[in-house]
Amino acid sequence: MENQSYLLFSLHGLMYGVETLHVREIVLLPELMPLVSATVDIVGIINLRERIVPIMDLDLHFGYQPSAYQLSDRIIFLEHQDALIGMIVHQVHDVKTIDWACISTEITYEATKDVAPFISGIARIDDDLITLLRVESLFQSLTLPTTLVENGASASLQQVARATPTTGSHVSPEEQIILHDRARSLSQRSETQELAGLLSFAVLKIGEEYFGIETTVMREFTDVSHVTPIPCCPDYIIGNLNLRGEIITLLSLHHILNTAQADTKKAIVVMVEDIIAGITVDEVLDVIYIHPSTIQPLPAAARVESQTYSNGMAAYANKMMTLLDLPRLLTQGELVVNEHA
Repeated sequence: MENQSYLLFSLHGLMYGVETLHVREIVLLPELMPLVSATVDIVGIINLRERIVPIMDLDLHFGYQPSAYQLSDRIIFLEHQDALIGMIVHQVHDVKTIDWACISTEITYEATKDVAPFISGIARIDDDLITLLRVESLFQSLTLPTTLVENGASASLQQVARATPTTGSHVSPEEQIILHDRARSLSQRSETQELAGLLSFAVLKIGEEYFGIETTVMREFTDVSHVTPIPCCPDYIIGNLNLRGEIITLLSLHHILNTAQADTKKAIVVMVEDIIAGITVDEVLDVIYIHPSTIQPLPAAARVESQTYSNGMAAYANKMMTLLDLPRLLTQGELVVNEHA
């Protein structure tokens, strides 16, 4: 069988994966609309660009004890045939291509008996065990009531979590505004814009700043470990990374972006023309869709380097992020190794 690409995420410290071909998009947890007579695992619905999408809590779906939700939680939207659902997860990690030889399809553990129909296999990568979900089974188990929305009321974090929030948890008015704004943004994107014109960006944190890179040039996210230094190279060349037998040169953008450099443990692997490289980041925050009409020019006071390697700015989570022109940066910019030095 061919190797498959999986999006990895976690719940309560356990790692899961879903095939990327089913992943529509990933967003931060928004305000949800409660349902009447919904099954216990369906914690609400959202209006995703004029499409009503049910939101599933995997803990409740598998019969586990849920925890209170956080503003940092994500929803992964999965697509199968013409159907769409969202899953609430705690953290989204990497996109990895998993060798079929690393996957065991025999589910023999008694603890997984009830959830076995939703598992396609268990993958072992280094010291991690990753439960691979069978997306088709999640959709087949989905049961929705005929009456969708209760009095048009919005749900708070406590309401969404039903009767199981963490003791003493409290959602401040500021947090409720953030949830509401996220939901409103998701519902209004297509009211004046064509979905076909949206651009997909990965939102990255480098230093204390947010940056966006078009997903068309991205190959995967990965953890950084066991980097081999390269002698006689500029400071921005960190070294070589062995990625499943493929040697990838690891680069830092901190000097160009004028951000504080830290001991980062994550990287994105990008491919521009015939160049394959890894770029260190402090955090991978999100994957979002942006309409070109919402992209703003950089302020006149921005550094010359930022203007040279940027396609503008866009709003994200009440902040502005710089949209990097990675192809120009890698092919025409300062990230050049002088092999004759």
